[in-house]
Amino acid sequence: MVFTFIKGKLRRVMKYSLTELLELPLFLGMGRGGLDEIQKYVRLASSHVKKTRMIVTAGELCDSLIIVAKGQLSCIRYSDDKSYYMDEHLQAPLVIQPEHIFGMKQRYTMSFKARSYCDVLRIEKHMVLRLMEKSMTFRLNFLNIITTQTQRLCSDIWHPMPEDIEKRIIRFVKDHSHYPAGCKILHIKMNAFAKELGCSRLEISEALHSLQDKQLLLIRRSFIEVPMLQLLIKQK
Repeated sequence: MVFTFIKGKLRRVMKYSLTELLELPLFLGMGRGGLDEIQKYVRLASSHVKKTRMIVTAGELCDSLIIVAKGQLSCIRYSDDKSYYMDEHLQAPLVIQPEHIFGMKQRYTMSFKARSYCDVLRIEKHMVLRLMEKSMTFRLNFLNIITTQTQRLCSDIWHPMPEDIEKRIIRFVKDHSHYPAGCKILHIKMNAFAKELGCSRLEISEALHSLQDKQLLLIRRSFIEVPMLQLLIKQK
């Protein structure tokens, strides 16, 4: 059987089971009883997003929690001067930037685009507050997601920049990745990359080829592909 919440009723709409619903990040550990309880006062809107279509765009107001329940997507973020950008390949289930639904800057800082057909769920902000009030499990899951991200970012900024160029490249890719694993594609020109790392273009080229020889990344014509960030980080 398949379910979604619409106007306080549990209906068969989306193509996933109750078990799959309970495996979504914000509902982990809730159980059938908990899910039955919250459907009394929450509306979970559902939609389908086709391949190559945008799910959210950077700068867009974050007025709801967006959960990608099924599918593959890209997370894209540009540098402030638009001279380069990182494209992270992600797999659902995923909650999109929940840290931006509250706070001073309630807008998405990254764009998310479907790389396959995606099932997307939305919970409006006022209903998120009701869920936090009514469900301890939901509240803890939400807090765990945003605090894990905050802790990772806070610890990274205090690490000194390495002197070794290969390690600088690894550090740059890691620091510019919002998610700590998976495929990363860095679109950047060699001159811009050399400037960012404070070294020459020749030094960058030599270090990149060394990492490629170790099968940790691939040098393409207009971008650098890291198939698995977690393996690149281990090189440190």
